[in-house]
Amino acid sequence: MELGLILCLLFYGRQSAFLFFLSTCC
Repeated sequence: MELGLILCLLFYGRQSAFLFFLSTCC
């Protein structure tokens, strides 16, 4: 259960970081 939650947060964090990178780059 906890591992799945960590993976979910990690995926969401990576996605948000990617969007943040795009927003700062453009």
